[in-house]
This record gives sequence, C-alpha cells and structure tokens, in this order.
Amino acid sequence: MASSGESPRSVMHGDGIVVLSTHKASAKEQARNAERLKSLLSEPHNKQCFECEGDVEFRTAWASVSIGVFICAGCSGLHRSLGTHISRVKSCAADDWNDDWVDNMESWGNKRASLFWEWRPPARRPTPADGRNQSRRMREFVAAKYMRRAFSAAGEAHEWRVADPLPLENGWARYADEFGRHYFHHTPSDETTWELPDAARPPPCLPVLVRTGARGWLEKKSGGHEERGKMKLLQKWDRRYFVLPAGGAELSYYKTEDDAARGEHPAGSLRCDGAEVFLKEVRDDGVHRFTIKTRERELKLRSSKREFETWASALEPIAAEVDDAPRAG
Repeated sequence: MASSGESPRSVMHGDGIVVLSTHKASAKEQARNAERLKSLLSEPHNKQCFECEGDVEFRTAWASVSIGVFICAGCSGLHRSLGTHISRVKSCAADDWNDDWVDNMESWGNKRASLFWEWRPPARRPTPADGRNQSRRMREFVAAKYMRRAFSAAGEAHEWRVADPLPLENGWARYADEFGRHYFHHTPSDETTWELPDAARPPPCLPVLVRTGARGWLEKKSGGHEERGKMKLLQKWDRRYFVLPAGGAELSYYKTEDDAARGEHPAGSLRCDGAEVFLKEVRDDGVHRFTIKTRERELKLRSSKREFETWASALEPIAAEVDDAPRAG
C-alpha cells in the first residue's frame, strides 16, 4: 500500500495494460532497483530484445515498464509510437526506477511475456537489423502485436498471468506451485513438465498476404538487362509509371500514366514472383534506391521513403524476399 502523499500503486487498465505508479523513488530505492534490473538482465531471455532479438545489456537496455519486457534502443522508439496507454518506455540505466516498476518487470520478463503476447507464434520474426533500422517489417510487427493483438492469448494480460489453472490446447493446462512458478500438466496422460510443450499451444499465426497491387511513378535506371555492358556515364534515371495489378505478379512500366490507362503496350515489364527485393541505399535527402532482382534481370529504382514502403508492401506477397535494411556495397 502506498504511504500517505505517494501516488497510487500500479493498477490495471480495462484492456489489461498496467497503469504505472508515479511515486518518485528515493536515492536508496533507485540504487537498490538498479541492482535488481542488472540481475533481471542477466537472465538468458532478458538478454535479447523482446521484439527483434538483438542483444541488450544494462547500459544500453530499455524496457516497457507497463508490458514488463526488455527491448533495444531501436525498438524503444517503436514502443513509444504505440502511445503510453499501451507501452511506457524507460531506460534501464539512465532513468530512476521505483519499486513498483521493477516489481512488474519481475512479474513478467521476456520469457513469460512471450507466452502471452506471442501465444500464437508469428511465422516470420523481424531480425536485429530490423530493430536497429526500425524497418517497415519491424514497425508492422510491433503494431500487429500490440494494437491488433494478432499473436496474443485470449483475455487480458494480468488475468492470464494469475489464472490457475489456465486451460491450454490438447488437454494441457498451466498451474502454479506454492512459489508462483508455472508448470504444465496433461490430464489424459498424467504428464507434468516445467517447460511449455509444443502440443499445448496453437499453430503459428500465418501471415495474411493479400496481393493488393500498386501503381505510381518511380525513377528507373536506364539500361535494363544490358546495364552491365553500358558505360555508367551513359546511364540515366528515367521517370516511368509502374503498375502491379491486384492479384498479379507482372510489374509493367509505361512512359506516361495515360499509356497505362489506355492499356497500351508497356515500355517494359518484369515477372516478380520469386524475386529478390532489397534496399540499396538511403541518401541524406531521403531518396531510397532499391533493386528488384530476378534470374533474368535487375531493375534498379529510386523513390521517396513512402513510395518505397508502398511498393515493398505490394511486392512482399509475391517476392521470395523483401529486405528493407540498406545493403553495404
């Protein structure tokens, strides 16, 4: 119970997210909690960012105090974009921590939180590079996870954490012992285990890939499949109108938008199913240079950031790979 004059202790929103207490920690409390955080960050699952799985340590780690997970500096920005009603972000080393905040981190931590927020495991996870670059894939993953609850268990986080027993899949259930540690029991076979069995959770959450198509102006480097044999001084950037029809895989480009509207023969086209799409460079002025590579040719393009993200999203259901982290070289 908070003493007189202190702000209330942590309580819950109706959506299950912790509302943090705001009482200011004393110097003694701050020092004690720095050691508690270091201890938590020594645990294997907490040494990796909860979102991109990049390495974290006390000096550089951040945390979502309300969700109870440790994250990297890159992903901390994405958590801030969710709003403080979902995720309240603190630096582990630079901010002063009160007891309530660390209590919530101890109650959750990355391992336990993953069982709620990724109960239906995502089929494709972002990489540490996605976290560092705050890539489109990283942003979409975090939004799906917390705003759409695409992977989470049913119900609210605080109810899920304290439920005893908690029914799972295929006759399994989760129980808590007298120390609050979770274990799993399978009634039909009378099997008990400390680790969550694969059979106790649902299948991975497969991404819904909708071929929305796209159309718009991009700049294309001239030369096409003959570009390698062309002197660089003779190469130039041509503005072309590109069309990827909804449900289709043939990317066509035209000299004018009217040519596309009239159904004229395109100036060129490229079959994109199985293609490799990668970001080559982001210039200081914001121009994004990217490549669509197939066995037949490479199409080198440039655009604004928004245009690149539009085309990357349109091509992802078709291409073998879409990489929006700039490549060296």
